[in-house]
Amino acid sequence: MTKWYAGVYGQDTWKISPHLTATLGTRWEPFLPQNVNNGAIYSFSYARMAAGVTSSVFQNAPAGLLYAGDPGFPGKAGINNRYDQFAPRLGLAWDPQGNGKTSIRASFGMSYDFPNVMIYSTESTAPPFGDQTTVTGPEPFATPFANQAGGNFLPVTFSANAPFTPGGTYVTVQPNMKATTVYTWNLAIQRQLTPNWFVSATYAGSETAHIWVSYQLNPGTLIPGAPIVASCPASSTTQNCTANLQARRVISLLNPAEGKFLGPVDQFDSSGTASYNALILLVHHTLAKHVSLDANYTWSHCIGDATQASTVGGAQAGLLEPNNRAFDRGNCQTGTLGGTFGLDRRQIVNFTAVAQSPTFSNRVLRTVGTGWTLAGSWRASSGGYLTPTYSTDIQLSGSGGQRPNQILADPLCANPGPAPSCWINPAAFAAPAAGTLGNLGRSTVQGPDSWEIDMALSRGFRIREHMNLEFRAEAFNLTNSFRAGTPSGGTTAGGSGVTTTVNSAQFGQILTAQDPRIMQVAGKFVF
Repeated sequence: MTKWYAGVYGQDTWKISPHLTATLGTRWEPFLPQNVNNGAIYSFSYARMAAGVTSSVFQNAPAGLLYAGDPGFPGKAGINNRYDQFAPRLGLAWDPQGNGKTSIRASFGMSYDFPNVMIYSTESTAPPFGDQTTVTGPEPFATPFANQAGGNFLPVTFSANAPFTPGGTYVTVQPNMKATTVYTWNLAIQRQLTPNWFVSATYAGSETAHIWVSYQLNPGTLIPGAPIVASCPASSTTQNCTANLQARRVISLLNPAEGKFLGPVDQFDSSGTASYNALILLVHHTLAKHVSLDANYTWSHCIGDATQASTVGGAQAGLLEPNNRAFDRGNCQTGTLGGTFGLDRRQIVNFTAVAQSPTFSNRVLRTVGTGWTLAGSWRASSGGYLTPTYSTDIQLSGSGGQRPNQILADPLCANPGPAPSCWINPAAFAAPAAGTLGNLGRSTVQGPDSWEIDMALSRGFRIREHMNLEFRAEAFNLTNSFRAGTPSGGTTAGGSGVTTTVNSAQFGQILTAQDPRIMQVAGKFVF
């Protein structure tokens, strides 16, 4: 992949009055989407499929798919460049009394972002660029493709007559996709009460628009009037079950000839949004000459649409209701290759202390004891939010991450506590009826709180002019205390806020812990 980036900005500071200063600026930052150098990028349209429009680049591609090089396809990006991205910024600083003891600051700004490379991974593995087929056998090793629809697709080729295997997985882009846009603003009041005491209160907010989300274009649907059964033949069109998902897909029912080549077909969309609001209180105190104390408290809330974030952009992993983003809107979380993390921490408290050893007059004491810095911190936060889900396809749509019905007002156990106790109450949930989705919202069950005490000891030793040796020793979770991990039952990522599978035997139990005490010692020679 290749991406060009360009930005031009201008800024000025205007002293409106002796008490009021304004900083104004704007930035021009065009959205130049990533180019996929081998052309492994494509788009899909129901209208093109209905009209029988096929690709001129790959002659065997199913109708409705267009690739880089096809007429009207935007280059090797599949997304149009956008040159109208301007980002204004404004900052105000007001000293109401003119004595430098009180300041009121406010700001507003816009900024842009673009998706990470990993989100395009599924595109690069779709036919004909990457391919796979499942042999249901028994088949002789010598001719494993003999009874497979589409035959042998090896060797993989990018030629015009490259074969397309049935049931291919596709994640498509749209030409009108927009760059993610972030609007941020804040208002802060700061006051120097005495030479040793400083306080501030800040309101911080942000609104993120054009977040990339995905949804299915070719989900499995229920065949009207057909019963829902536990098992049925894969080719059946008179029953509904998980085995005949491919036969029940939207395109298979609309156009069986083309539908057999299209399995999961998802589409990225830049319509997602998220918002964050926070109150931040801070107190700073200088105790004596060599000790300073800081404490801050954050009360915040983050809510947003479901997004695949820093993952590989997999199919059938987006919105559960393709035309209803609100159904998957919930407390903020982010997906990564290491798991899904809850970002919405309603309350966060930090306390830090830094002490420096005095400058001793005695030469020996000065050599041994002067110059040391001891820093400690205590941090506590409320738990991130979890999403109980099923590992089975109850809706029969092929979508992953389907949620249960919540039947109790409080989803937590009566006395949630440390391992191996119950945290999430299994009795608070019930399976929805076959073919339907549950009523539980995404990221709504709070996980365990978190806290930690860390400590660091450091000193710089002067060897000679322009030569210094820096020493540092650190301890994380200094007290080696137990801190609950994520309730079990699903993928864990070392913290609260991950998906938890409802149909697990140990669902809701705390069976893991966060990191034990970790100590490290480092030295750095500076010359």
